[in-house]
Amino acid sequence: MLEMDDGIGGQYSLIYDGSSQPGITQFLKAGLTNGLKYSFRVYAVNFNGKSVFSDIAVYYSCVTPSGFAASKVVSQTST
Repeated sequence: MLEMDDGIGGQYSLIYDGSSQPGITQFLKAGLTNGLKYSFRVYAVNFNGKSVFSDIAVYYSCVTPSGFAASKVVSQTST
């Protein structure tokens, strides 16, 4: 089970339930807002119940930088 917050420190909500696909080890979350800090955590569920939460992973959503000049070759040698 994968949970994330809303990017402003609010409640966690379930965004992926992997119980029907136990071999999946990655998940792509779309629709994040640039400039926000999202927190994610996972937990397992089996016949004994729910596990403790994982450590929290933090992701900052941002825009690809732009406006930089193209790099230029300053020096070149051949061997």
